[in-house]
Amino acid sequence: MTESRLEPERYPTSDFFVADIPKVVPKSDMPSMPHPFFALKKGDHEPRFYENKGTKVTVTPSYYGMATIFDKDLWLYAISQIVAGEDSGHPNVGPHIRFSAHEFMRATNRPAGGKSYSLLRQAIRRMDGTRVETNIQTGGESGNPIEKTDWFGLIKDGNTLSGKVDGRGTERLIEFTIPPWLYKSIQSRDVLTISRDYFRLKKALDRRIYEIARKMCGNQKEMTIGLENLAARVGGKYPMRRLRFELKQIQERQEMPEYHLILDATKNVVRFKNRDPGARRAPAYARARGKLSGYSEDHLRKMALPGEATLEDVARRLARAAQSQPAANNAAAASGTLDLETCSKKPTAKDALQQMQESLGVRKRKELQV
Repeated sequence: MTESRLEPERYPTSDFFVADIPKVVPKSDMPSMPHPFFALKKGDHEPRFYENKGTKVTVTPSYYGMATIFDKDLWLYAISQIVAGEDSGHPNVGPHIRFSAHEFMRATNRPAGGKSYSLLRQAIRRMDGTRVETNIQTGGESGNPIEKTDWFGLIKDGNTLSGKVDGRGTERLIEFTIPPWLYKSIQSRDVLTISRDYFRLKKALDRRIYEIARKMCGNQKEMTIGLENLAARVGGKYPMRRLRFELKQIQERQEMPEYHLILDATKNVVRFKNRDPGARRAPAYARARGKLSGYSEDHLRKMALPGEATLEDVARRLARAAQSQPAANNAAAASGTLDLETCSKKPTAKDALQQMQESLGVRKRKELQV
């Protein structure tokens, strides 16, 4: 049998968790998943033109090359944190996000160390420089009879911060703003939960194939796609002969999360079979609202006040009330008076961010910090 196409699970106890935003689940936006927004290798400097059934996507790389599907982890991490923040009633959720590079490494199953941080900086450069032009609409605008075209960079206002934090050594922060096109998709919950094992897939092609299967097969028992259609969606002028070879390898190992892949070479089609078609029956937005912020529907109805139109409004108010009465240490951290050297517990990522922002003079702004 061929070598495994999965990376080892580097952080088996990691649960994609941030202290002040519980139940963070890895997610991707749906509009970009079936289309080739990202390169499969570094150093791709050739503009990409894609059209399929009226959908048009043009991707223009920068001097640093086109953003790769591994660079897309920055999008996935941001989407996951913003969705969790909004669903938990976090007061400062928006398109600008700041987070610990260490937490990002854990969440995306990347090795920690100086080389990984250097690679992350390169990914930020590619994401910041890659430009997209598309007529794909997000935020419920797809039914508009007037065709609209958006131009945007994959991220903007990206920067990194580095400094010493008591009890944690050197801490590195990443911050950037996602484009309005993507943020509208998140706000309308046009997102899909993805497997945590996605971040263990070694090969760019395997990640791309999983994305296509997750979006196009979804919760169905199975679906079929023609090889030519699949090759176009993979992008990057992937040679058909090479694609067939790699698909055979994927079929032999059957390590793709959630789906079996079956290549029918005689009919030039690929079948994706859902390993557990009943696992996700409800769409993501329905599940998110079915039990908001850990409260049952009955409890939310009992706690509703006049003027609150939805149960989500009730859940957000309760979450804000809970956050306004934090424990003493959290209150001290929020006011900037917590001394990490005298704190009895190990400093959390949130504490580290607080201390580092103060020491570096980072100005406060309305944003999600994780």
